[in-house]
Amino acid sequence: MRRRGTIVLRLAAFLLLARSSAIAAAVAAPPIRSGAAAGPSDARAVLERVTRTYRGLTSFAFDATVNVEMLRAGQRSSFDFHYVAAGAKPNRFRVEMDNPMMGATMVSDGKSVVLFSNQLQQYTRKPAPRAVAGPDTVGRLAGPNSPIAQYYHLLRGLTDARWVRAEPVTLGGRAVECDVIAADYQHPPGLNATYSPTFLWVERERALVLRESTFVHVEAADTTGPSEMSQSTSYVTARTNQVLPESLFAFRPPAGAKEVQSFPGEQTVDLSGQKAFDFTLADLSDKPVKLSSLRGKVVILDFWATWCGPCRIEMPSVQKLHEEFGSKGLVVLGVDYGEEPGRVRTFLAKNPYTFRILMDRDQSVGTRYQVNGIPSLFVIDRTGTISSHFIGVRDEDTLREALAKAGIK
Repeated sequence: MRRRGTIVLRLAAFLLLARSSAIAAAVAAPPIRSGAAAGPSDARAVLERVTRTYRGLTSFAFDATVNVEMLRAGQRSSFDFHYVAAGAKPNRFRVEMDNPMMGATMVSDGKSVVLFSNQLQQYTRKPAPRAVAGPDTVGRLAGPNSPIAQYYHLLRGLTDARWVRAEPVTLGGRAVECDVIAADYQHPPGLNATYSPTFLWVERERALVLRESTFVHVEAADTTGPSEMSQSTSYVTARTNQVLPESLFAFRPPAGAKEVQSFPGEQTVDLSGQKAFDFTLADLSDKPVKLSSLRGKVVILDFWATWCGPCRIEMPSVQKLHEEFGSKGLVVLGVDYGEEPGRVRTFLAKNPYTFRILMDRDQSVGTRYQVNGIPSLFVIDRTGTISSHFIGVRDEDTLREALAKAGIK
């Protein structure tokens, strides 16, 4: 995102606590019998059973304590916060985090969605989006990149999984038998980072994740020194497939909280439904590309930059869609926003994305598309109409849904 970040994007950042979107799917493994102990060769099967369990939920309510420890510029710090994720069909959810740096609550009763900022003591109320049909509905209610929703896709981007040991976890005052699994995943390219495995404590009886931990070490490109972050999540309650109280999906503003139309600096533009503005930009070979010449195809127009961390998180998903749907009429155009070609070539030499890169050096095209933050991604249908407009990182499933809406499946 651009350096002048918005309040809303900072609030949305808590939905990115899960690992970055990965770019491959793993093969299936045979299921493990419910309640049975896993063994060293069963790790992938344990993860597959977890995925099936979460996809089959009709409702859930999870409470967790998250511990974060960080090293930045030689200074160590740590903090704990409480996380709540609940969902029930149709279209009701609650996602709450009391992180002191970006505390927020998002609640839907199925009719309206309220987003509350702890720091601003302000909240917005907007109509709830239409409920999405399908087996993943409850998972989507938690937020596509939330710590809960990641368990719907544990095999995506999995490169290796190992059974570590059996270990009990305390849940609701009782010891629950778990299998500890170490899972390695693909991560976004372009970051000089070392990732530990993701360790998952999986309840044997219900195949729920009751604890998770991971560690990242990043070498700095400047003189500030390396950065490190470790995060551990422990679930203190885990209710599934139960009738949940309606109070869980109701928002009661704290004393002194103020309702506002939008947060300061919030970008509210949405160009969905409008005709895409025509333009001509040169690619890295100095060959011109005219958008209107692609009429009859579905186009992803992705505004990005080499310095943009969230762009790097999203680009592997865009690359995967390019590879999968290029033969079905999809054209992906990555529009570099305001950089020099040499810088982009250096980046691509280390990160060999194969979709076409266009250069918007004076940001004139981005201005016409009202780009105020990156990544900004537009899906343009075969008639030249913008069918979806996204600001900020979107996961692969969301992008697939947008392509299906535009006629690519």
